[in-house]
Amino acid sequence: MNAPAKLIRPGRDRPTQPRLLRELATIEAMTQIYCADHHHSAQPCQDCQALIDYAAKRLAVCPFGDEKPVCAKCQIHCYGKTMREKVRDVMRYAGPRMIWRHPWLALMHVVDKRYVAPPKPGAAARASNPALPAGTRASPEARQGSGNRSGLTSSNTGAGGEATSRPG
Repeated sequence: MNAPAKLIRPGRDRPTQPRLLRELATIEAMTQIYCADHHHSAQPCQDCQALIDYAAKRLAVCPFGDEKPVCAKCQIHCYGKTMREKVRDVMRYAGPRMIWRHPWLALMHVVDKRYVAPPKPGAAARASNPALPAGTRASPEARQGSGNRSGLTSSNTGAGGEATSRPG
């Protein structure tokens, strides 16, 4: 008996933005080159297909979206250690061969390398509130810029502006 095929959910399992789709096409092309030369298969083998699917999922949930830098310049390392090593092996082998087999994808990857990586998503909220330790998310009030740094709301101040014992 064959296992039922998994349903692919656009936006969760595969990217939907043009820039990310082009990056996925680049990874697919590089993996096909690597698999054809190392595993002697016309189509990606099971391991290489798993790598492509993993890359697609990681691209689909990338917090940078269409402004994603190339992986070498990215500040967020979203691949697990074993998959990161596999992708490095594939890129190391297939990268120089891309110019002959997929010149447009290779050229666009070089162009994408020239862009400066944007700051990490959420870094602006941490930069505006230096009291937050790194890795801590800002509260909704801090994200909205309410300006009330004391943590007191208008509902828990007394008539003279002093704080009451009621928690906010």
